[in-house]
Amino acid sequence: MAHLRRIAMILCLAGSFGSTARADTALLREATGLGGGAMWLDTGTPGMVLVVVRGPDTSVQGYGETTKGNGQKPDGRLLLRIGSVSKVFTTELLAGMAAEGQLRLTDLLQQYAVAGVTVPRFGDRPITLLDLAAHSAGLPREIGEVPPDTIPFT
Repeated sequence: MAHLRRIAMILCLAGSFGSTARADTALLREATGLGGGAMWLDTGTPGMVLVVVRGPDTSVQGYGETTKGNGQKPDGRLLLRIGSVSKVFTTELLAGMAAEGQLRLTDLLQQYAVAGVTVPRFGDRPITLLDLAAHSAGLPREIGEVPPDTIPFT
């Protein structure tokens, strides 16, 4: 819970800068840097990437290392899992697209799959976008074993 308070504080600090604040200003980097460093230390993870977005401005900062002991600092070009918070982002985008009529929540996931890929069924019925948003599609939690020399999250 403490890390959620820190995230809120960072977002409030980032939002308090005037519209002239740029991503590379010392003030924005310092404000997000102090809070981000504290948040990272509180997590106990080897590394973390913090991204703050305010209008057209962004600040991307890495803390720690990509894997414990490798000395490589994470940055904005790093491919990583963002964990459960991605569910919020994804569902927000999905709801917005549904509200704008770009898709329906009752659309079958299969119609958005890459050609040649068959989406599994959930019991006796096809999986819908609403099933994904409600986390009731019955899909596995993890992706399983990833073959060597591949990018795992594509």
